[in-house]
Amino acid sequence: MTGGGDVARSAMEALRRRCSCRDFTGEAIDPALLDEMIDVGLAAASGGNLQPYRIIVVRDPETKRTLRPLAGGQAFVERADVLLAFVLDWNRYARYTQMKHAPFRANEQMMHLIIAVEDILCAAQTIESCAQLNGLGACYVGGVLDTGAEISRVLELPTGCYPIVLLALGHPAPGSLRPAKKLRREIMVSNERYRPLSDDEIFGAYEEKYAAVDVHALPRAEEARARTLGKLAENLRLTYPEEQARAYLEEIERAGAYNEAQRRYGIHYGVADIRACGHALLQGMAERGCDPLGMERGLGRE
Repeated sequence: MTGGGDVARSAMEALRRRCSCRDFTGEAIDPALLDEMIDVGLAAASGGNLQPYRIIVVRDPETKRTLRPLAGGQAFVERADVLLAFVLDWNRYARYTQMKHAPFRANEQMMHLIIAVEDILCAAQTIESCAQLNGLGACYVGGVLDTGAEISRVLELPTGCYPIVLLALGHPAPGSLRPAKKLRREIMVSNERYRPLSDDEIFGAYEEKYAAVDVHALPRAEEARARTLGKLAENLRLTYPEEQARAYLEEIERAGAYNEAQRRYGIHYGVADIRACGHALLQGMAERGCDPLGMERGLGRE
């Protein structure tokens, strides 16, 4: 057997079973273990070794309570023992480059934003993997991007900083670790070049993935039903011509139910809602001195 032997094999098998945890026991994570996991995360790959981020460790119950409604209102945000806030941090480099009389406009450039987010996710995923290997539960909270300006005030972030993702950590409650169904390898991976997939392959793969959750009944209560249909109608009309959108909506009404694809992009990740979140993100970042489109739009310093 080649490679790292039994230890490596055991670690890979543990990571193969990884899953998000949204229910915690309340037991505290050993501070020494938490520090060690963060240190391992700081060794993650970084573009140009810039490391343009800050990790803020949140354990205070009141702070977690304040962050919960800004993170989608999810209960586990408050119940987790630790929240790690991964923050884009251009404040540090802006100050350092000024002291070194060096040019700096990274906070106004899209390319630097993308590289910085890659760096943040490398560090966050390394810590998440450490948590999994140590029997802890973890869950990412990406729904903080559009409320980042408010979160910045809670965490007292200086200009040039913006929260990108939270990672909730804690001891998993019994029965809380349920791996999600993933797409098959042949759908996700190809060799050397992108392999085009047939419609039948795509349809079959997603039908297999969502088989257990594909049918969602429309609410029986008239007000809730109208609200659901209204949201589906709005997002269908942002995707298809009016006649086609109306036909799909009538199909849903006749069936009294909508499918998982319609739920994900018509309700949960609704086209209109995500567009609004994107606008809020760009506005919030600009407000906090992180305007990635500044130079591209000609709005940067001339």
